[in-house]
Amino acid sequence: MDDTDALKPFPLAEVAALTGFSLRSLRDDCRARRIEHVHYGNTIVLTRAQLAKLYADHTVTTVREDALAGMRERRRRRVEREARAALRE
Repeated sequence: MDDTDALKPFPLAEVAALTGFSLRSLRDDCRARRIEHVHYGNTIVLTRAQLAKLYADHTVTTVREDALAGMRERRRRRVEREARAALRE
């Protein structure tokens, strides 16, 4: 991919077809400035970098690691609590 490919604009209709997002939602979000875009005249387009940012901004990440860390922390506190209770007996 050369520099011209990176700057190739994607019209919103093409972005909608590529992503499966609604054209109306894309247009509304661009107008509300929730999606980074290029607006020239009455045309709204996204560059390849802006399309990648759109995906990155709407990507949902897993919380499995965080959930396990929370469970380990709760278990550690419970074990400490039980150890202190055993020392008092």
